[in-house]
Amino acid sequence: MLNAGQDCQYEVNKTIFCVVVQEYMDGMEFLSSFELQCGTIQSVDRLRQHPSYERFMNKWSLPVYFQIRFVVCVIDLKGVHKSTECALNKLIQR
Repeated sequence: MLNAGQDCQYEVNKTIFCVVVQEYMDGMEFLSSFELQCGTIQSVDRLRQHPSYERFMNKWSLPVYFQIRFVVCVIDLKGVHKSTECALNKLIQR
């Protein structure tokens, strides 16, 4: 079981993760719609090589995203492990 501080941190991490994912998805959807306006593959390539495009892509700190996601997953697994352990202990005590 998580204590109050861990539970609060879990909710904060989960919220941050959800916001980051939504913003990332919105950004990628914007880029996809923008790229669809290009008439050729060469135009898309030129767009992707433009400094503004590269700056936009570099704003996404994917290592931070994955670190937050990892923490959320670990906390979820700890909760599952603890629940399973409690259930097994109850079965053993019968």
